[in-house]
Amino acid sequence: MKREKIRSIISYIYPKPMIIVYKIPAWYWKSIGVRNYCVNDRGPLVPNLWALWGNDIQLLLFFLSFQSIALEVKCQSTCYIAVIYASTS
Repeated sequence: MKREKIRSIISYIYPKPMIIVYKIPAWYWKSIGVRNYCVNDRGPLVPNLWALWGNDIQLLLFFLSFQSIALEVKCQSTCYIAVIYASTS
């Protein structure tokens, strides 16, 4: 996979946005080119990891937990991306 494509994918993974997903209107996603998204499952807490992508990228959710999202990305080849939220405090 080309480095530029991987960089563009990683630039759409946001740690700690702390926003309630359903409060964002559908028109907003379309206006910024986002067609799909995934957030981590924190139970009653607001998600703190988001992955956003458009139609030009094929993504498969590989693993989802309280502190992580792992994705399989298919473009010209297959790549795996894991985002983990961890704190030492």
